[in-house]
Amino acid sequence: MFTLRLSRLATLGLTLLLAAAPLRSATATPAPVADPCAIPVEDFFVDAEIRSVQVAPDGKHLAFLAKLYTGKIGIALMDLESGKVEPLIAASDENYYMFFWKGPDRVVFGGDIGGRESLSLRSIGLASRRVVELAEAYKAVVAVRANQASIVDYLRFENNNIMIDGNKGVGSWDFSVFRLNVVTGDRTKVQGSDDKGVGGILVDNAGEIRARTRWDGDVIHHEARRDASSTFYTIVDTPRKQKKGDKTWSALQFAADNRTLYVLSNNADGKGDRLQAYDTVERHYLPEPDLYIHGDFERLVTSWDRSKLLGVYSVTDRPTVHWFDKARAKLQAQIDAALPGAVNRIVSTSVDERVNIIYSFSDREPGIYYILDLNNLARGRPPIMQVPAGRINSRIPSSLMRPMQSIAYKSRDGLTIHGYLTVPAGAEGKRVPLIVHPHGGPYGIRDEWGFDAEVQFLASRGYAVLQPNYR
Repeated sequence: MFTLRLSRLATLGLTLLLAAAPLRSATATPAPVADPCAIPVEDFFVDAEIRSVQVAPDGKHLAFLAKLYTGKIGIALMDLESGKVEPLIAASDENYYMFFWKGPDRVVFGGDIGGRESLSLRSIGLASRRVVELAEAYKAVVAVRANQASIVDYLRFENNNIMIDGNKGVGSWDFSVFRLNVVTGDRTKVQGSDDKGVGGILVDNAGEIRARTRWDGDVIHHEARRDASSTFYTIVDTPRKQKKGDKTWSALQFAADNRTLYVLSNNADGKGDRLQAYDTVERHYLPEPDLYIHGDFERLVTSWDRSKLLGVYSVTDRPTVHWFDKARAKLQAQIDAALPGAVNRIVSTSVDERVNIIYSFSDREPGIYYILDLNNLARGRPPIMQVPAGRINSRIPSSLMRPMQSIAYKSRDGLTIHGYLTVPAGAEGKRVPLIVHPHGGPYGIRDEWGFDAEVQFLASRGYAVLQPNYR
């Protein structure tokens, strides 16, 4: 069992983050308040002070999105050995809203540069700090004048490449799937995606297209192939236009052996989504895993090299997980004991899985990032440390926020409707004004248990809030 403490490393990093130019904290720590109504409205809706914390593959650096000296959201870098925190790249136009590591010394990042509502991609080397343009944001009327790109796969096991859907280059009408070199910006066409009607594609761990969907009239063919040089064959067909009672099927991810394909299906028999593994060489389902998922599937949890299926995340009335791996289940239990009362998930890990980032949140806490460094156990240091300035929103006193209750009730025709109810402080046994707050849609959208700034603001002003999930 391990305990949670703020280490000297975290304290040093926090001091640097707040005091050293040119990086500064997005907000000041608020004075304690005893009345939630005294929390200013703007405090509920400020930009996140820190988010998307990711550890480098070698476990030596952290990168995260934060508001930098330009007043825009950029990327900050932390050296885990020294604790030094500094800007990596600052935005001058629009906020950057995504990034990911490519190897231990390069970051690919993107944003809506120029407000054109499309993704602009760049990469930057940690040593050189040279920025490489990979794809430009564009307007629809001048789309062909830009290098366009939407990411198909991050190609985890290739340090220099990602897979994108876009055009060959500026002025080109050759649109296809390309392997994009994040160091040079060069694009190389990938075979297997240009056939008529091909939609979603899935690559294996060697970066080869091995599964895809292909539209044919009113049918979707879900296809795979045994290797990169083989032809595609159909595993199953599903209706192109889905209606209630139709079966569904989707390919999720290849295991490390590049022949085992994890798939999710639903035969509309009332049993829910079924997680299985399909052998793409022998063309049959494997005996394990075979799990009917309780609730809505979220994502698989695998080891970094994908050699082990550790678990599966899903959502019922609360976020939940089913662990296949006993060691990972034990580690999760230790994390939860150190960080009680919250949902704690490892969201980023080094290649050796010794350095991990934990994202911890609840219905009353917007979110806190922690570093779980298992190497510190041998060094006599605390293994869990809070990331410097690691709260999503330090202006929110979580102790004054209201719990989100999972509820169920009958509709007029007898169908059970699930949802959430948040009531203001002091409302027990009283009649208080109620706001019905339905979520957006129309596809695949639901409210989930967790911190909701709008709901908590309304509750702080004396309103009960009902969030019904759709039928």
